[in-house]
Amino acid sequence: MGGNSSTIRRSSSSRSINTLLKDGDVDDGDQKDFYVANFPTVTPLAYRLVITLFRFVLAIFFSRIVIENRDQIPSNGRPTIVLVNHSNSLTDALIIMASIPRRLRRMLRMTAKATHFRRGNFSSWLIEKAGSVPLQRAQDYQASKVKVDNSLAKEILIEALCRQGDAICMFPEGISRYHPQLAPLKTGAARIASEVLYQSRGLDKFELNLLTCSITYLHRQNFRSDVLVSFHEPIKLRPHGPLEKELISDNQSVRQAAISSLTSRLSEQIRSGTLDSPSWEFIKAGNMARTIYAPFGTRIGLGPHIRLTQKFVDVFAGRGRCIAENLTSDVRDNVMDEGDGGKRDEDEEGRRVSNEELVTKLLEYQSRLYSLGIKDERVTNNRLTSRRVIIKRLIFRSLGALILVSVCVPGLVLWTPTFVVTKYFANKQKLKGPAWDTYDEVTQTKILWGLVTGSLTYLLILLITFPILPITLVFVPLLMWLTLRWLEDLVSSLRAARSLYRMLMLGKVELNELRERRKLLSKAVLKVAVEQCGLPRRSQELLLLTEGLKKDDDYRLDESNTIRKRDDDSKQESSNDDEDSGGKNSDKKIGDDDDDEVLEEEEEQEGEIEILNKDFVNRFSRSGYFSLRRRRKKDYNEVLRLWDVIDM
Repeated sequence: MGGNSSTIRRSSSSRSINTLLKDGDVDDGDQKDFYVANFPTVTPLAYRLVITLFRFVLAIFFSRIVIENRDQIPSNGRPTIVLVNHSNSLTDALIIMASIPRRLRRMLRMTAKATHFRRGNFSSWLIEKAGSVPLQRAQDYQASKVKVDNSLAKEILIEALCRQGDAICMFPEGISRYHPQLAPLKTGAARIASEVLYQSRGLDKFELNLLTCSITYLHRQNFRSDVLVSFHEPIKLRPHGPLEKELISDNQSVRQAAISSLTSRLSEQIRSGTLDSPSWEFIKAGNMARTIYAPFGTRIGLGPHIRLTQKFVDVFAGRGRCIAENLTSDVRDNVMDEGDGGKRDEDEEGRRVSNEELVTKLLEYQSRLYSLGIKDERVTNNRLTSRRVIIKRLIFRSLGALILVSVCVPGLVLWTPTFVVTKYFANKQKLKGPAWDTYDEVTQTKILWGLVTGSLTYLLILLITFPILPITLVFVPLLMWLTLRWLEDLVSSLRAARSLYRMLMLGKVELNELRERRKLLSKAVLKVAVEQCGLPRRSQELLLLTEGLKKDDDYRLDESNTIRKRDDDSKQESSNDDEDSGGKNSDKKIGDDDDDEVLEEEEEQEGEIEILNKDFVNRFSRSGYFSLRRRRKKDYNEVLRLWDVIDM
């Protein structure tokens, strides 16, 4: 690398550092801390095309992809190993590549199992064009008895880190599987980190970043579901750091122990940002407990939504990880004082038995709701005890659905081939083997076949309407875009109508029985939340307390799940919004229902509603109704189905 580690040498591309700064690839702070011999690898055109294409495809398939902590991503030129959990096969790679902005990393060099290469299909071509490095796995070559040799791949990855300052991505589980729990991490990433530090031991300022990332799918194989991508604070390693000396030790036993310790540390970071459970039952029970603790209407982002569920999962699984450990001392004291948390006088075995009984009751309650076709918030809605109110809302929803059907029909004709083809190949994929081995590839099957079918449909329409090509070139994708938006609203209306009809058919005796059961569960869940999870008694305080903020602090949580300082204008806007909605946005109670039903109640009280005023128009435009990134649904559990999906 040369005698001076801080010297920047030109690469074969002969671009100066000023050119990089002009292009936005390296910020001013990086100029003096550029600790690699050459410039980062030039991004191949095929890589850019793949990323651009699949960012669009992912935005269509998923309702929203929420990305947390992008500021933790090391910038261009800083050697980085990105480590991600692996539960959704090729989709994981597409999401992680699409989640990293080009201004931070121009290219992310992927790794993939060697059996994905040279297969002659579209997914194989995609992996190769993304610049992926093949890694051989022992389990893939047991039958042929081929000797596994990853020495060349390892050399390529180390070269990219040491010489180019590139970012490489690895899936340390070593396998993609449909399972509620992360697989034990392999030591390969830590070994590469150890070797990189060893080869750079003569450079005092060399720094290697280990950036962990957790991807959480709420319903990974379902169309229009949600995804959370959480980046964690990178682990920074230097050749002569006090904790890294063991990683470059000449004593192999010492180095191996350090590699194992680093792998455990990486595993804990990845697990901390996703749903991780010994069984699916604990996740289902955790979801139900979260729904009861923070009912419909509680303002909570996707990140806190998942982490709150995980807190209950940890308690039910006996792990004992507590949210109070992550709070500041002032907030922790506030939680403990208010909720009388922190009690440790109960017998541990009695608590375990009590939690097991609660899990059983939560699953029974969830199964009962699923069989009846109603949701928890409708059970707790006191206004739905009147048959007149139910019938009125059923008529309202049905009429809305009829209107949406009429506007969706033209666009559905264009979407139908894609839906049919993807459904066929997805079912075919599920029949290839057990669920744990096949369901993780359902999403990629839908995405790839959806891309192919959608593109062919679009080209066919253009050929048929060739005389008016300039019009259809723009009108067809616009119509499909709007149809997708209206289809979500249609399914929402039909799902609500179905639920209201079930409520109408439900007898008062059974409804009262459900409500009594729910009250008992609510008390038990609240007890667990306060005493074992360190959560506040009032779920409305959850956003502030889980982020370590006091109630009186002047902060807000924006749509991207980022805490920001309020200004006077945003305060006034928030106040106005609360007044417009009857003060129910910030402190919505269990009995509150959908927004349109809140408007209905106001209409009964005030006689009429002026919806064409300036304030309504402004709020409507801010909602981004026609944006594919807009979140129409209010329940993160919803997908494009007429019923609730309780399986992950």
